[in-house]
Amino acid sequence: MAASRLTSLLAHPHLIDAIVPAPPDLARRLADRLRAGGLDSDLAAEIGLQSELRWAGRAKYGPAATRMLYTRNGLEQGTRLAVAAHHARRFREAGCTSVADLGCGLGVDSLALAGLGLRVIAIERDPDTAACARHNLAAFPEVSVLEADVTAIDIEALGAEGYFADPARREGSTRLSHPNQWSPPLDTVLSWSRLGPLGVKLAPGIAYEMLPADSETQWVSVDGEVVEATVWCGDLAAQPARSALVIRGDRAHAWTIEGDPSAPPLLADPAADLGEYLFEPDGALIRAGGVAHLAERLHAHPVYPRVAYLTGDAPLPASCAVFAKAWRVLDVVSLKTKKLKAAMRAWDAGAVTIKKRGVDVSPENLRRRIVYPKGEQAVTLICTRVGSRHVAVRVEEVPPATA
Repeated sequence: MAASRLTSLLAHPHLIDAIVPAPPDLARRLADRLRAGGLDSDLAAEIGLQSELRWAGRAKYGPAATRMLYTRNGLEQGTRLAVAAHHARRFREAGCTSVADLGCGLGVDSLALAGLGLRVIAIERDPDTAACARHNLAAFPEVSVLEADVTAIDIEALGAEGYFADPARREGSTRLSHPNQWSPPLDTVLSWSRLGPLGVKLAPGIAYEMLPADSETQWVSVDGEVVEATVWCGDLAAQPARSALVIRGDRAHAWTIEGDPSAPPLLADPAADLGEYLFEPDGALIRAGGVAHLAERLHAHPVYPRVAYLTGDAPLPASCAVFAKAWRVLDVVSLKTKKLKAAMRAWDAGAVTIKKRGVDVSPENLRRRIVYPKGEQAVTLICTRVGSRHVAVRVEEVPPATA
């Protein structure tokens, strides 16, 4: 079998060290210049690809991105380094000294585990991805990377005290929606909990009924973006629960909702009308089924059943500031185009930000219909339902109350 482009690059470590992160257009130009200068065409193309992926990887891996090697799928599915650090901390706090990383991808979770001094056995079936993992983990001799299919080996024979699995959720460019289409299937992966403490990375949209009743499942957001859910079994779960981990910069905050994670979430009664404030819960808390719990804390109510905007008359307390964004309600207008156009003129609207939940509206199309680029005022609109009404709410963001 012919060597892959990545294998050819690995034979030239001096070239790997010289690859500079660049946006896609510049990365392609770099590959073209290398090719024009006489470098092998496949090798030039791989250098261009790694340059592009190192550029894209900075959002997940920070400065470490400029030294790593990637596959495109591995980068897309890989754990963010800040999140991997929280995964690794769970294993250490559970008393594990060795972890099998089953489906290690580019090796980022293994990197975080090894950084805490744990011995790691990393398994990856794709040859190029395994080669990337070996390169990315070369500084840690306590990590071994094996190229193998985790469904075809004796996992118990690895001798690990804990297990972390990240089943593949894509087949080529196709996203596999049902967990039992994943590779390995989720049912298979969860069965490994009989071997010891187990963590399994999931798609954030996982259905509650797929979750083990005795686990903790935690949804994670990073700077406002929901990036994953992880189910923790055995000693890695403090109690059966759903939880949200909200990471902002270098700080992390958790909200735990005790109880069977496979049970339907608690629902709050909707508001009769808008209050002085609108609140948007963080996406991780929404996915964890925590909207009603936040509503109780804020003395607020959903604007409409199952719509994750809350409204109330009390400002956002400092204790909830990382779990929700708050706006002051300024005006409420019908979502009909004619009324919105008139309101835009009255507000002297120029730049307009449109958010929406619970209504069938395209923010881009709505903006084209209602905005004339003549105004000078920045306007934020939240399009949603309140009772039987479809409304656009003009708001201004307000800081949380001080503690």
